[in-house]
Amino acid sequence: MTTSRLLRIDKAAAELDEERGATVAGIQNLVKSSAKQAQIQLWLAQKKSADAAFKLFELEKAEGRLFGMKGVLAWANHVTKVNKKNAGATMLEALLKHYDDAALARMIQSAQSSTRPGVGDLATKLQKAQFNKWMIASERPGAIEAKLKQLGGSDLWSQQDKALVNAYKYFIGAA
Repeated sequence: MTTSRLLRIDKAAAELDEERGATVAGIQNLVKSSAKQAQIQLWLAQKKSADAAFKLFELEKAEGRLFGMKGVLAWANHVTKVNKKNAGATMLEALLKHYDDAALARMIQSAQSSTRPGVGDLATKLQKAQFNKWMIASERPGAIEAKLKQLGGSDLWSQQDKALVNAYKYFIGAA
C-alpha cells in the first residue's frame, strides 16, 4: 500500500519537486534575530546613550503610541543596564527630546494601566522620574493641570489628567 503525503500546498508541491527543510524566510528570521541580539550586545559594550538607543530601537517612529511598540521594553532594559543608578531619569530625558512634557505625562499615565507585561512597571518608573523632575523645578499641581488642559482631548483624557494631577499632589505631599 502506498500513500502520498503533501507537505505544503504551494507551487513546489504542484510541481512534485518538494523537499523537506527550513524555509528561506525562516532562516532569514533566525539570522535577523541573532544579528539583532549581537547588535544589542555591542551597544551595551559601547554604552550607547539612551537617545542613541532610542533611535537604534526605531522608537522615534512610535509617535503617540510609544508604549505599544515592541522595542520600548528592550530600550528600557538597555538604558537600565548602561545606567543602573539613574535609569528612570535618563530615560525621561531621552523621551523629552521627542515628546512634549505634558503629552509624555499623559502617555505615561495611560501606560500604567497597560496589560502588556513590563509596560506598567516601566511607566511607574518613568512617572516617578517625571514627578521628581517637576518637584525639583518647583512645578505646582495647578501648573501641571494647566499644561494638560492646553493639550485638549476627550472626557477620558480629562479623567486621566485628574488622576495624574492627584498622583503628583500625593507625590509631593500636597494631597
